[in-house]
Amino acid sequence: QQQQQHQAGGSAAASASSAASFLPPSAQKRAALLERNGGCTDRYLWSQDATSVSVHAFLPAGTKACDVTVRVNAGLRRIELATTDNPNLLSGELFGVIDEPAGGGAHGNDATHADDDDGLDWQVQDLPGDPQRRRLLSVTLAKKDLGGTGLVLWWRSFLKGDPEIDVTAIADRSARRQNDTRHFGDALRQAEEAFREKVKQGQVGMVID
Repeated sequence: QQQQQHQAGGSAAASASSAASFLPPSAQKRAALLERNGGCTDRYLWSQDATSVSVHAFLPAGTKACDVTVRVNAGLRRIELATTDNPNLLSGELFGVIDEPAGGGAHGNDATHADDDDGLDWQVQDLPGDPQRRRLLSVTLAKKDLGGTGLVLWWRSFLKGDPEIDVTAIADRSARRQNDTRHFGDALRQAEEAFREKVKQGQVGMVID
């Protein structure tokens, strides 16, 4: 049976106690933000919102963007992350469907960040407070719109086969539902008010109490 991931809930403060518990307290607050609505493993943190999903793979201290290779194949739903010292940093099948990036892979073109030249949004950043001074390779992917339906797929894991989270406990999922319900109610009230106004002006042949 799969072991449950540490799951990040709503605010960073609320989830900091469970976020990347193997990290020291000074690094857990930052880690909590990087696993919002997602989780953590010993290899990476991951987070998501309604439209995108991000992975933050641990790198040795001193790793630069020019040492990194990022490859994504949306059709096969695969991601491959590598460094010059570790060709198998992270690879596997993505849990969900993503949009095809403009470019299929890239090598970093400066010390910290690369995105526009390769169609992929990724960067190498520090993990503040980590006693090992590790860095993070962060990659953000756009979730595929499911036929323009507006439906949101909340991923249970970043890679298939990795420990899964309970998506029903995602704070942003509940907040989105409440927001959608509120917007629907506002639109319904506006439609009713407009209809009543038309009735008063004799534009509609019926009476409403």
